[in-house]
Amino acid sequence: MIQSIELKHTNPSMGPYERIISYSLENTALHKTEFERLLNETKVNGRYDLKEFLIAYKNKDKTTIQQVLNLNSNKDLRQGETISVLSITLIGGVVVQIPDLRVTELSGYYPDFIRYLVEHGNRFEFSEGDIGSMMKKESKQGLDNIGDTDISI
Repeated sequence: MIQSIELKHTNPSMGPYERIISYSLENTALHKTEFERLLNETKVNGRYDLKEFLIAYKNKDKTTIQQVLNLNSNKDLRQGETISVLSITLIGGVVVQIPDLRVTELSGYYPDFIRYLVEHGNRFEFSEGDIGSMMKKESKQGLDNIGDTDISI
């Protein structure tokens, strides 16, 4: 179900001195067990299985997605803190992005998977000045913009 994963740490308040650090990993035979554990043993906001959340996203189940997001943390976010963005690319090309892991919390196997990702994944580091040459503009897909193309699991 998961094709690849990317974890990006940003700190926009640093302005031109910001360093963006990104880790990515493809779901290949070598990493299959870790991706399966992530999918089956991780909870989103302490209540929903990650697999259930991703299936809802693929099937454009806006009700379930909204139920998950309604459980997002309401804690005060401090200015200047690092923002961690998780992008999960599903088989078929659908990208599910969790834009701030301070708000949407992942638990269970997730911390162990992140340690594995850091150890075995590809690490990229760049600054705002490098962005023009290294990154393409990413589009964000809100709940109302989920396409009508049916993608099976």
